[in-house]
Amino acid sequence: MNCPLCNFENVLDVERCAQCDAALAKPVNDSPEEAMEKVRRIAEDITKLTTEMQEKLIPARTTSFNGCGVMLLDYRPVEGGDYEVTRWVTLFGFPLIPLGVWRIRPRHYERNYQGERQSFYLLDKRRLTLSRCVRPYLFLALGALPFLLAYFVLKPVMYAINRALGSGSAVALTILLIIAALVWIGFIMTRFHNVEKAYQQKTP
Repeated sequence: MNCPLCNFENVLDVERCAQCDAALAKPVNDSPEEAMEKVRRIAEDITKLTTEMQEKLIPARTTSFNGCGVMLLDYRPVEGGDYEVTRWVTLFGFPLIPLGVWRIRPRHYERNYQGERQSFYLLDKRRLTLSRCVRPYLFLALGALPFLLAYFVLKPVMYAINRALGSGSAVALTILLIIAALVWIGFIMTRFHNVEKAYQQKTP
């Protein structure tokens, strides 16, 4: 054991230096369990630092506020656990302008009452295809179908129910139809707002 003051090499298990009489620190002998715990903590710190460096060097992320901004929609799984997604300019969650197709590897996903934030590895950029552009609009058209049917088909039916059963029955049926239409729209929106399926197996 070397002395920290005079660097004299002392024998083991001595408390003071034989040359300068300085106090020597006693060696700490960890148990195998304690040594493994230290190694585990060091590995976790290295992983955390590596992730932080990757986020700074590869700042691939997207953020929206109340569904407004740039969002990744229409997640489609590919080989290796990666996904192909379409970048859209959105307004209140509705896709407006397609920007491109990315191949990504999901990392972190955060969602709160204001919006969402995604962080991922950007692996490749690909060209837009017709199906990528048209698919969300087709789903939105399906979502609007109940309202079109209600206006053009159910309106005379509701009028007949009102005359036959009274206004109370007509109002109750109208409320049920509105609830059903809202549930249908929510289901349709999840067809291309399907980010959760890509991140559900990822730890934050």
